[in-house]
Amino acid sequence: MEGSNTISARSVMLRLIFASVLVASINGAEQTSSSLSTFEWPDPETKGTVLVNVTEDVIPYLRNHPEWFFKGELVLSFTVPLGADRAVAKQQYQQHTELLKSRGLVVGTYISGTTTTPEAQLARWPYETVPFERLPDSLRIVGSWSNDSHRKIIDVADAAARHALQAGIRREWQAHPALIRFVDNAAAHRSVGGTQPWDAQCAHIREIREIGESLHCRVVFNVGLHVGFLSDQEASLLIQAVGQNGILLEDPWTPWVRQNELESKKAAARYQQLLEAGMAIVMLPLNVPEDALERWADSWSKPGYHVYFGGAFYKKPTHGVQVAQPPG
Repeated sequence: MEGSNTISARSVMLRLIFASVLVASINGAEQTSSSLSTFEWPDPETKGTVLVNVTEDVIPYLRNHPEWFFKGELVLSFTVPLGADRAVAKQQYQQHTELLKSRGLVVGTYISGTTTTPEAQLARWPYETVPFERLPDSLRIVGSWSNDSHRKIIDVADAAARHALQAGIRREWQAHPALIRFVDNAAAHRSVGGTQPWDAQCAHIREIREIGESLHCRVVFNVGLHVGFLSDQEASLLIQAVGQNGILLEDPWTPWVRQNELESKKAAARYQQLLEAGMAIVMLPLNVPEDALERWADSWSKPGYHVYFGGAFYKKPTHGVQVAQPPG
């Protein structure tokens, strides 16, 4: 989640107000294909949490403030430093994920949906992008990441390019089984300066979603988007692409929309359409006070909608649910 489609610095990790207790892996069970098939979106009426872009920095908080972490809490993505020795990184990742699971947490994975980086430049484990060397020489590229010339952006309008990247994503997911996947940089709409064709971006999302479904996991796509500016056709394409999975929005009620009653009503109506279709929506309150965002969403939300909100994980949670006790 970087650039125009980014969360702030990695150290500012976010805790999202999720809902209810997950029905699988809440007792630290292994995330096998049989357990993956049981995952469903939690009930938003019962408060719980999910963590985004989690790194090894969460471990001291887990140990020093166990009361801040809840049984059934979802770690949407988790990585550790790669370092010079991959074996050490793999061991650290395994140990930390086992600790998280032992506290009743459910651990997901991170991958970029539209970028690729040379393997030598990758600094986290599991890999956060598909390595460039594992993609064909014919891969069509449309540019480089704004602050990282090594990181390339694929041409999603080229079917061969996106299918090659999708094959790499599948390999990464098969190597790291999980209940849920976070796909960063999945798409950028014209409302946030996106330049790639919306229909091609939605085709890419749909094809990645189908990979997730084949592996019995849900997928949350980070989409750069101001929903009120979706045309009817664009909204229909997004609904068909995401299906019963989810999107994450970093600027869900941007200030200039918030200050305009008509634009706010348009955004609310479009949110309702997406949610009525069965989509889950995660809202990060980065440019709006959390309480104001929650009040606004409550004003148009309906029973059965899967709407989730965010807050900083390093602060004591304000929503009380059952605390995950250390084993033994």
